[in-house]
Amino acid sequence: MYVTGNTYSIKILFDEIRKALVAVGWTPYKLSEDTYIYCGTGSGHDKIYIMISYHNLENKIVIDSAVGYDDKLGFFEQPGCLQQYLKSEGKYDDEKENFLPKYDDKQPVFTITKNERFFYWIFVDTYRIIVVCRMSIVYESMYLGFLNPIASERQYPYPMYVCGNTVARTQEWTETGLGSFVFPNNGSGWLRRADGNWRAFEAAKPDPDPSSTGTVFPYTSHNKKLVPNYKEADSINQDNFLLIPIMLQTNDPVDLNGLLRGCYWISGTRDIDAERILQYDGNKFIVFDTQMDRGSNTYFAVKIEEQG
Repeated sequence: MYVTGNTYSIKILFDEIRKALVAVGWTPYKLSEDTYIYCGTGSGHDKIYIMISYHNLENKIVIDSAVGYDDKLGFFEQPGCLQQYLKSEGKYDDEKENFLPKYDDKQPVFTITKNERFFYWIFVDTYRIIVVCRMSIVYESMYLGFLNPIASERQYPYPMYVCGNTVARTQEWTETGLGSFVFPNNGSGWLRRADGNWRAFEAAKPDPDPSSTGTVFPYTSHNKKLVPNYKEADSINQDNFLLIPIMLQTNDPVDLNGLLRGCYWISGTRDIDAERILQYDGNKFIVFDTQMDRGSNTYFAVKIEEQG
């Protein structure tokens, strides 16, 4: 499902996200007026739990995931969520309730401008949700849900990726922008590995060192040799654009984790604009940038799947 529009309130965006998830079959569990846990079915037999909470005073949407839902537990107490994992790993040194020490610098959130109009695009299927917002010429994005794992279901039963555009400690959005799900950094992105452990996924731009904790292929793979060099004399023909699936890889140990569903790298070396719609093999893709200045390695495209 594909939804687009514009608004001035992140609360309205939160409501649009809820409507889109429910429309494609996600079951909502309401913890409070501004806090929901959703269960998606994936291929039909999966149980995929994502967690979304709107924080009015901070103008943020907090995102997380769990492996189940317990109506007697709070948001950060749900089984298998990031905060519970950090607690089990001994990252906490006290017994405070839900907002423990690591919440501020380890919890992915999505935040944008306050009280200013912005445009949004929401892409939802039964596995994941992607949200992209534009403020002026700055694009922010988040990804919440399953990857397409490079493994069998038995080998990798819960390939969850939680990535906002920053972390909870960030006070507010600035015009320089914050981040994207293809460039997770400073705790904004977490991947649940095949062994069930969460891994902070660090692949900050530009041209990060592949020895960091995570690599986003082909952005962080020094891909200049992988991508054909288009001649300036070439005609601007959208059929010549190369779409490469976006893959997550973690290091230490090295593991090819999976592909972001419906997301593709696209070169910015040619005359391509953000929000341009491309057509290939009967499918439509919309292009977005990840920062204010245009670069050859900053664009991504999302497949449009309109509800029938």
